[in-house]
Amino acid sequence: MKSNEDKPVTVAFVKAGERYPPAWYNILAQAVKANTTVPTNIICWTDNPEGLDTALIRAVIIPISPDRHSLLHGPWVKMNMYQKKPPGVKTKRLLYLDVDNLITGDIDPIIKSKAPACFMRNYPRDWPRKLDVNTSVVMMDTGCLSYVWDAWVNTPPDTSDDRLGGPFPPDWDQSFANDVFRSSNRWPETFSENLVASYKEDVRRYGLRDIRIAVFHGRPKMDEVDEPWVKERFNSPWTKEHWK
Repeated sequence: MKSNEDKPVTVAFVKAGERYPPAWYNILAQAVKANTTVPTNIICWTDNPEGLDTALIRAVIIPISPDRHSLLHGPWVKMNMYQKKPPGVKTKRLLYLDVDNLITGDIDPIIKSKAPACFMRNYPRDWPRKLDVNTSVVMMDTGCLSYVWDAWVNTPPDTSDDRLGGPFPPDWDQSFANDVFRSSNRWPETFSENLVASYKEDVRRYGLRDIRIAVFHGRPKMDEVDEPWVKERFNSPWTKEHWK
């Protein structure tokens, strides 16, 4: 009988719009496969699967709206990870990864986390809300945070609301989840900074150490960093052409 640690895990990405080339998703999928002993099913929630390596990634087509007042607006597709039954997910465990993550080592300690839900901790280190989490890396029991999804879909689109009426920060989904955790006082666990860390707030200052995922949230992104360890790992025909 397989233990939970040996059972397949779904790894989910989001591809909405043209901000990141398909090569980024293929690089991340290759890195996932190369850095875990756990069987993985890699999916990508998207409305445009063109360019995704179908040998690595299964596209799960999601309607995406250009209307920023819609719950189907591109940046909010990420919220699907909180559904009781997220689209395309058939495993008991789910790892969500933003595409601007760089896998730097064995991710088994992340995938085999015993916590029902575990997030990257939020940055900067002096962030006043110490319990806030970052949604760039999330490992969870599938459906265990469905109360976040319920709160999301039950928040009516209202253009008088800051959420839907003003300019959206790129991490608004993260702010919403933290608001739900705060109001319910149901905080998930966070990964050690020795496993998952911000490039700009941590790795750039204190070194790579034994970090397994370096998160390039904000700027710079991986293709803007001239460091050998980044170029070695963020490597494909697309990046070689980009760095000429």
